[in-house]
Amino acid sequence: MHKLVAEYLRPWKDKLPTLYDWDFDQDRATKDFGLSFGDTTSFGRTLELKSGLRQLVRETDCPIEHARVAIYFVKVWGGITRFSKVEETLCLFAHMKGSTAPPVAYNLPFKMISSWSKWASIVCPEWACIYDVRVAYSLNAINYLAGAKHPIFPMPEGRNSRLKMLDVSTLLLSERLGHTQPHVDGASEPKTIRKNHFIPEHSTYATYVSLVSKVSQDLWGDSNRIHEVEMLLFSLADADIYADVFKRLSNVAVKQ
Repeated sequence: MHKLVAEYLRPWKDKLPTLYDWDFDQDRATKDFGLSFGDTTSFGRTLELKSGLRQLVRETDCPIEHARVAIYFVKVWGGITRFSKVEETLCLFAHMKGSTAPPVAYNLPFKMISSWSKWASIVCPEWACIYDVRVAYSLNAINYLAGAKHPIFPMPEGRNSRLKMLDVSTLLLSERLGHTQPHVDGASEPKTIRKNHFIPEHSTYATYVSLVSKVSQDLWGDSNRIHEVEMLLFSLADADIYADVFKRLSNVAVKQ
């Protein structure tokens, strides 16, 4: 799977500074955390923000300060206004702060993954990066465009109406079902479908961070550029990737 993702992203990897357009209120970040910004692009300012917040977290073990950073990064910067499980999120990674590699065996809950993965990317930046609806959509879309040979990444909840219009998980599942025996007893049961076609929720994040590390290595010869891989997947989701899914679906419809 990582080869497919790397090849799809390769033409875009040097265009990330212009592709990435997630903006935020710099004045608030400066006021709340004393951060300064010198870059003129959303991409550069986001890197400066993350670097500053990571430095703040590294310098203290104070749970109140960690909570302040987490609330800002998830709720304000990340736009997840419903985020309220602050203590639970901090506890998930309390023993992993500053770790340079993921634990040998860990199963993080899929619930709230869009929230806690943002915090993980701050407290464990060497190996953890953001997993949200756009990232999952892009991974599944690349799989779909390449023939649906790999299991489906579970999709977190999201409010992006554009991505909901073309439900790539359903398109991908439809493609995969076409490769299997449809009349096997129990094949249509949701439990069976999940087992046969989806990455288990409990291992989704471990699968994801392993994949982005390999994609980073493939694209840059450096496995540490995982956050740029995530930003590429995020940036392309409702732009070129969405357009490619629409084009493929339209071509299939014409042939029928």
